[in-house]
Amino acid sequence: MTSTTETTPQSYASNINDIIQTQKKTLHLFISNPSTRTPVIVLYVATFGGSLHSAVTTYFYLEIGATEIDIGHLGFIISIGALIGAPICGIALDKYGPWIPISITAAACSVGCLWRGMASSLSSLRLGSVLLGIGNNVFTVVLGHLVKSNPPSLRSEVLSGFAVQLTTLQLLGKGIFPLLEYILHNIVGLENVLVRYRIHMGFCTFFCFYGTVALLFDRKNVKGGLQNSNSTVTMIKHEEKSDFVDGLLHGSRSLSTTSNTSNTKELELTSTSISDSFIDNDESNASISLSTQSLSDDPKAITSNAAIPEESISTRRTNEKLITTITTITLTFALLLQSIANTIFTVLWPLLAHDIFNLSAHTFGILTFISSVVSTGAVASFPVIEKLEKVGGRVRFAARGFGIGSLLCILFCFCSFGGVYQEGVENLVGVEEYGSNIGIQLNNSETRSLMDQQNESIQHQVHSRKQLVLHFLSAIVFQAILSVLEPSLKSILSLTTSKSKALGGTIGGMQSLLNIGGMVGNLAGTILYKVSRE
Repeated sequence: MTSTTETTPQSYASNINDIIQTQKKTLHLFISNPSTRTPVIVLYVATFGGSLHSAVTTYFYLEIGATEIDIGHLGFIISIGALIGAPICGIALDKYGPWIPISITAAACSVGCLWRGMASSLSSLRLGSVLLGIGNNVFTVVLGHLVKSNPPSLRSEVLSGFAVQLTTLQLLGKGIFPLLEYILHNIVGLENVLVRYRIHMGFCTFFCFYGTVALLFDRKNVKGGLQNSNSTVTMIKHEEKSDFVDGLLHGSRSLSTTSNTSNTKELELTSTSISDSFIDNDESNASISLSTQSLSDDPKAITSNAAIPEESISTRRTNEKLITTITTITLTFALLLQSIANTIFTVLWPLLAHDIFNLSAHTFGILTFISSVVSTGAVASFPVIEKLEKVGGRVRFAARGFGIGSLLCILFCFCSFGGVYQEGVENLVGVEEYGSNIGIQLNNSETRSLMDQQNESIQHQVHSRKQLVLHFLSAIVFQAILSVLEPSLKSILSLTTSKSKALGGTIGGMQSLLNIGGMVGNLAGTILYKVSRE
């Protein structure tokens, strides 16, 4: 009955409604808190401004004179700055509060964006990348601040909402980019490609400086982030505590019918001690829930707990620590692998579009817009999907995401680098030149042979366009899977390893992993691309 209900149109509509309501609740949670309002607005404007030039960034580097390897080095430099700064910013967030690290990183992002937009040489691009590497940590600090400001029970919702809101703004910026490019090129009449690219890069600078100034004017509320966050979390925790105690006491009354009086008293004492410790430790929710479930599933376990020797308890605790360690290592490796894959894809896709497919920045901007639509919907749905019975929880959801992503990666590589496919694309690129000169080259003696060549070129063109469609479809779905895996893995890893007083450092550590993956991905992506061409 359950599986039948889940496949009905009403259940799908209910899931979509749950997704929308979850995202609305998260947005309200961020904006309603005075401490988090301005920091998230800073990210909103920075993300929107950055998306206005994301489609032309690679093209801008190439116009300055950078090679494919140079582009990988620039991304590597940005990742180094973020790698060094992420844990420092996380620790500063835990020790000094949100305002200082957010202001410093936002200012570095603003100056770095300005410097890069004005760059006229490769050395200038490198210096701008250093500043941008420091400035990119503003995302880490704000995310850590949001996580600290909300209880662990909302961890998936917070991480999903954070990603969805930013990708939605990226979607909006990428959607506006083709219009801005059309205005600059056809209405304003700017024929110089580099000048148009600098204007697009300048939009990001304007929005970044606006966010930095907003932080200065709202420093009082942002500086009071620790007090505001603690009061918000305490209020929610008290509500959760009351609900939990009621449920646990209800379980005590039901268990008393099958247990003796001493066991019931022991359960009441256990519930009291758990309730008292609930306030002191944010991360106790998961263990409390597991304890409650085990008690309700097996009432006889209550009578056997008293007879468990101390050695068995010590062995069990050792095994639990070992399992936690193995889980942490596995999740760390998974997050690193996700970052490498995502960076390689981000580096390779515009290069493929520019060199192999001969797509313009305008056309590639439209493709990235469509891809962002799919990725935004996927990230928005993951907190609801991971709770479905068919998925089986957070861990299985992430594992299945890796399996699907692996298949899509193979498909994407085949569509992009297949020998037959690349030959077809090269013929497609040559068709335009051939068609423009055919009227001049054509004479009576060569008519038949040239017509045969034309027919063959048309067949190659049709084949190449089909392969281009396959490439595009595999790319957008692959990017959607990679986008979902990041907040999913962060949610699992933060709940497994973090403590309430060190959440900033935990988020900074996870961001360092992502930056390491970014460094490896930038170098590996460009080297692989160069090797594939040679």
